[in-house]
Amino acid sequence: MKKSIICVFFLACMSFAVSEPAAQEAQDSNALARQSYEQGISHYENGDYKAAATAFREAYTLRPSWKILFNIGQSEAAAKRYGLAMEAFQKYLIKGGDDIPGDRKDYVTEEIRRLKELVGEVEVDAPEKSAVYIDGVLRGTAPLLSPVLVVGGTRHEAVVKLEKDELLRREFSVWGGKKIKLVAQKKPEKAPGPAPVAVAEKPEPEEEQEEAGPEEETQQLDPLYFWLSLGATAAFGGATLAVEFVVKDKYEQYEEKGDSSIKDEGRTLQPVGIAFLALTGAAAVATGVLAYFTFAETGDAGEAGETGDDSDTARIHVAPWAGTGSGGLMLEMDW
Repeated sequence: MKKSIICVFFLACMSFAVSEPAAQEAQDSNALARQSYEQGISHYENGDYKAAATAFREAYTLRPSWKILFNIGQSEAAAKRYGLAMEAFQKYLIKGGDDIPGDRKDYVTEEIRRLKELVGEVEVDAPEKSAVYIDGVLRGTAPLLSPVLVVGGTRHEAVVKLEKDELLRREFSVWGGKKIKLVAQKKPEKAPGPAPVAVAEKPEPEEEQEEAGPEEETQQLDPLYFWLSLGATAAFGGATLAVEFVVKDKYEQYEEKGDSSIKDEGRTLQPVGIAFLALTGAAAVATGVLAYFTFAETGDAGEAGETGDDSDTARIHVAPWAGTGSGGLMLEMDW
C-alpha cells in the first residue's frame, strides 16, 4: 500500500513538471498577442492601416480569436486592400457564427456586399504545398480551397514558390466581379547528360597542305540606285536646259521689243537655271560614284592590267560639257 502511494505521488509530480513549461509558454504567447493587438490599435488610430493589419495578423497568429478578424477586415478595407478585407470579413462570419451580435453581423454582411463590386477573383492552379503570394502577402498553400480576392482594376504581382523553387512570377489585373486563372508548374528536371565517349588516340601529325579557299565575291550595290540617280541627273539637266532656253528667249524678246520687264523676267530666271545646273552636277557625281560601286569589276584588277583583258571592267568618266549658250557635266561609261 505504501508503495502505491509513492507511485501516484511521483506521477503527479511528473505531470506538474510537464504542464508548467506549457502553461508558461501559453502565457508568454498571450502576452505577445496582447502587445501586437495594442500596436494594431495604435497604428489604426494614427492612420497607418497597413501596419495595423500586419499587427492584428500577428496577434491572430499568436492567439487565433475570431474577434481579431474584424479588426483585420477593417484595417485592410481602410488600406484599400479590398481582397484581403473581404477574406477577413468572410472568415469572421464563419468563425464567429451565432456568437456575433446582430448589428455587427449586419454591418459585416453589408461590407462584404459592397466589397464584392470592388474585388476580382484569382484562381491559382499550382502543385501541392506551393506557397501563393499576391503583392508580397502569403495568401495560402496549394491546393487553395477558394479563389484569391484582389482589388479589381489595378496591377498585382503573383508569386508561387515550392520550397526554394520559384514556379511563377507574373503581373496581372482583373476587373471587379471577374475571375482569372493562373497556372504554375514544376520546373522540368534536368535530363541526365550523355554517356562519356571514348577518346581515340591522337593520330600522327601530317604535313599541312594549303587548300584553295573560295573566291572572294565583290559585293555590289543594287543597280536600281544607279538608275534612279541617272534619271535624276537627266531630269535636272533637262530642267537646266529648259530654263536656259527660256532665259535666252527672254533676252531675244528684249532686244526686239526693248521692254525692260521682259529683261527682268530673264534675270529672275537665271538663279533658277544656276540652281538646276548645280543639282545636275551633284546628281552626276553621285551617279558616277554609284556606277563605280554598282558595276565594279568582278576580276582581280592586277591580273586584268597584266593580261590587258578588261572585258569585265566598267569605266566611268565624268567630264564638263558645254554647248552654245548652255553647259553642264557629261557622264560616259565604257563597257
